[in-house]
Amino acid sequence: MLYPVHFPRNFLQFLISVILFYSIFGQISLESALIGGIAFTLSYQFTYALNDAIDYKYDIKDKSIIKKKLALHYPLHSGVVKTKELLLFSSAVFVIGTLLASKINLTFFTIQMSLLIFTFFHSNPFFRIKKFSLLLYANMIVIQFIKFSLGWFTQTTTFESFPFWLFVLLSSFYVLVYRIYKSHFSAQFSLFNISNLFVISILIISFIFSLLLYKMPLAIGMTTLFGLFCYYYSTRLKSLKQKMQIGMILIYIMSLFAIISIILVRTDSTLYSVNYNLIQALNEFSKLF
Repeated sequence: MLYPVHFPRNFLQFLISVILFYSIFGQISLESALIGGIAFTLSYQFTYALNDAIDYKYDIKDKSIIKKKLALHYPLHSGVVKTKELLLFSSAVFVIGTLLASKINLTFFTIQMSLLIFTFFHSNPFFRIKKFSLLLYANMIVIQFIKFSLGWFTQTTTFESFPFWLFVLLSSFYVLVYRIYKSHFSAQFSLFNISNLFVISILIISFIFSLLLYKMPLAIGMTTLFGLFCYYYSTRLKSLKQKMQIGMILIYIMSLFAIISIILVRTDSTLYSVNYNLIQALNEFSKLF
């Protein structure tokens, strides 16, 4: 695994939609979920390698980028491999992941391929997308939306009961966390930057629709509060290395916390009751409009 630091995060993102599918329909194919998860995480290694290969000549001119990628043990920046070796190995892993994806179903395979295309569009300097901040972050939300929802299609080829707004909520929240992460969890992170306002607007809209449409307001609320706590904790860290490493761990924990919240709300009788009361309160509130 060339980029082990990203594996837990990607797999947890993938797992969230599998858990959501189970919470709605009551059954899943563990074999399809496992093969799909491996297919996705393997093939997605290629995007990290390609991005590093493209950006390397620019990265080495920026000490802060080099410092961050060394802290995360990126193979090219750490000197573990050369560019040609990195691309050859990641290409082989990509082929294996793609072949596994084709074994699931056509819908899963098509969506995974579209994810790689959107990611390539994001990374390739030919498209110059990074010069247009709104387009850049809109594309990032699409990428994260596909990553969060991909596991769903290991279980079905249709969009029946597909929780669209919940995946938009998770995706926009993730991109906002990414923006904060890129600012090194600075307490001076500006909410009034146009890109941040765009992401926050999508987040608020999807949050409202998710609360009103889906029967998990407690899980959504718990995850949101936990995310705010993680942000506060991260701003208290002093060194850049701590912020990069612990910040990445907190992103993993937040994904795991979202999964655990969904499971607990569905299985624990007390939390189920609280969640039901919140649903009733939201239904009464929505009648006012």
